[in-house]
Amino acid sequence: MHQGIEELRAMAAKAVENARQMDAPDSNEKSEESTPKIFEILAKQREPDGSYTFSSKELCDNYVAFLVAGGDPTAHTMSFFVYEVLRRQDILAKLRAELDVNIPSDVAVPSLDQADLPYLNMILKETLRYSSTGFGTFRTCPFDTEMEGVVLPANTTLALWNPAVHRDPTLWDNPDTFDPERWRTGQSKIKGSYFPFSYGPRNCLGQGLSMLVMRLTLATLFRRYDLILEPGFEMEYLPSFTLRPKRGLPVKIVRRKS
Repeated sequence: MHQGIEELRAMAAKAVENARQMDAPDSNEKSEESTPKIFEILAKQREPDGSYTFSSKELCDNYVAFLVAGGDPTAHTMSFFVYEVLRRQDILAKLRAELDVNIPSDVAVPSLDQADLPYLNMILKETLRYSSTGFGTFRTCPFDTEMEGVVLPANTTLALWNPAVHRDPTLWDNPDTFDPERWRTGQSKIKGSYFPFSYGPRNCLGQGLSMLVMRLTLATLFRRYDLILEPGFEMEYLPSFTLRPKRGLPVKIVRRKS
């Protein structure tokens, strides 16, 4: 993983260098693309005094973060969703019935509002609780704080562990049971104890995009195809930068006849 991140960082540094070479006052180079990339725009952004708004390190750090966080967690969550649904025929039947009613056959899935597919959204929320791809987030104590008799000095960095909170029996009824129905009545017993994308004003920047991609992809997948899980397959989880399937997800996909 370390090698992969360093390779991404090197790609980002080269992209910053190229963008700023084209931005130099005496440069005759022009971008081959008529529409500049967002990263290119940020690399060229300047302050009133002419200095660049973002340092090369800031740009490279965000480049790596967006690439790593913007793809794998979404893909892995969809794998966990498919796995949990295919193991439970009652959930699959309810999901398929909802999709058949709301989405005409062979029609592109529109940008569906959450209310259009409530059961799919319930399964997705439960997947994010039951198999959190993100391991947590960090917060800093603004002042001395005492918790359970332990004093946490100001400026202490705290790690908030998603899986532990999402499986805490004091916060959830039957936390080790995959149950989408729990979302018909709300969330957990305490506000803020469900945070697959972190929580508060500093939550995940890509939450809306990730949820949209997953809803549209999963709705299309289950509406158009029959999915058959390989007999005897049991999911093994691999803790890496995010939680991921260790051996992939062997599924047979057959186009639906109706």
